Amino acid sequence: MFESRHPGPHDDFRRQLLGQGLSTVEISYYLPDYPSLLQVFIWQLYDEAPHFPQLRRFLDHWRREVEAVLHSVRVAHDIKLGPRQWQRRGEVFTLQ
Repeated sequence: MFESRHPGPHDDFRRQLLGQGLSTVEISYYLPDYPSLLQVFIWQLYDEAPHFPQLRRFLDHWRREVEAVLHSVRVAHDIKLGPRQWQRRGEVFTLQ
């Protein structure tokens, strides 16, 4: 069987079949050189709620290897399998 070294859409579908859902993570942090500037890193991955093992491994790596100090981590998680639909929730979007 052919195994690709590069992940693709088939890998994402396989992960969904295994019970993983799409997680969007917002990590707010401070750099040592700019302690008054709060910066944000956004990341999406397939992970397993409620324990989020991949996210925990990433945050453990961050704490060990990255000099930036974590301020907060916010997670949105969706485990629905199937086509997505966009729904308006009352937010205001500005596109330029």
